[in-house]
Amino acid sequence: MTTYRMDMGAPCTQAQFGELIGVSQQTVSELAVRGVLAPGGTAGQWLLAYTTHLREQATARGADSELAFQRSELARVGRERAEIKLAQERSEYAPVALIEQILAHVG
Repeated sequence: MTTYRMDMGAPCTQAQFGELIGVSQQTVSELAVRGVLAPGGTAGQWLLAYTTHLREQATARGADSELAFQRSELARVGRERAEIKLAQERSEYAPVALIEQILAHVG
């Protein structure tokens, strides 16, 4: 295993940063184009931005917002089904006011 030392307070090249995090220079370039990494940032700033980006992806708040949307749609459909079932169950019984009226009339 190679030991790699980098001054985290100094600017670094895309190739150096790629080596630091274990990705290609092209991947680092794509991150910069997408605005994840600010031009001229230090290695420390880029590392912080990169890990923030990874956290956002993991929690489906960033690039994977489609997954969050699908989950919310699934939850919404489940909620609607439960509301429909509850409404059906409630309609099987007569309203209390109507039952009181009928019992008062019969009594």
